[in-house]
Amino acid sequence: MTAPHRSSDAPRPLPVALAYDLSAPFYDGWSWQSFWREHEFPWVRETLARFGRGRSAALKLLDVGCGTGWYLEQLQPLYREAAGIDLSPGMLVVARHRLARTLLEQADARSIPFPPRRFDVVISTRVLSHLPNVEPAIREMRRVLAPGGLLLLSDVDAGHDYMHTRLPVEGRNIPADTFKHERERLFTTIEKAGFVPDSACLIQIDGDVRPLGRRRSAQGVPPVAGWIGAWRRAMNDGDIGESPRPWR
Repeated sequence: MTAPHRSSDAPRPLPVALAYDLSAPFYDGWSWQSFWREHEFPWVRETLARFGRGRSAALKLLDVGCGTGWYLEQLQPLYREAAGIDLSPGMLVVARHRLARTLLEQADARSIPFPPRRFDVVISTRVLSHLPNVEPAIREMRRVLAPGGLLLLSDVDAGHDYMHTRLPVEGRNIPADTFKHERERLFTTIEKAGFVPDSACLIQIDGDVRPLGRRRSAQGVPPVAGWIGAWRRAMNDGDIGESPRPWR
């Protein structure tokens, strides 16, 4: 999971797994983690709770890019089974201390080690900006998600003034490989992969959370730190590639 940082003369960014390995012991104390947990997580929790109302208590959750496992720990009471994957062994060491009985695997978002339709909910928070091409990861998330299941994604907004994700280590920070994806194009990619939009919002630098319509611009509002959105997996595989539907 990532956070924005302003920088004009950043050193050469490190590969993602290495950067997060080095940052793992310091990650949970990072001020940007406090920001996302305060302003992003309530929307995550409420959206997932709304999705689960009236459904079986046997729902299964996968966190793609679970990091130190904080979101998984908070969400576990909503699910019969929860699992997480992350590219960084160092982050998983911390997560396993937090979640001793949770299935946690080292894996790439573009190659998820679970069978098709295994999960009812897939979340991935601030991971896409570490991928040069998001399409393989979106296809993998769809593959492991049951028809009608919920995909919840978030990221730092591409319009925010930062060059690379800068992660905390002892006494300094280090840059990680970062790829900015313009929000509207990204949403279109997600929906062409077979997802139906449910809801979305912008998270502003001041912490305000603002509902986002498909054609609603961020112009005229305070600077945006990130976005978060939810989509339903189309019921039929034949729906892949259909035209995006308007936001409700």
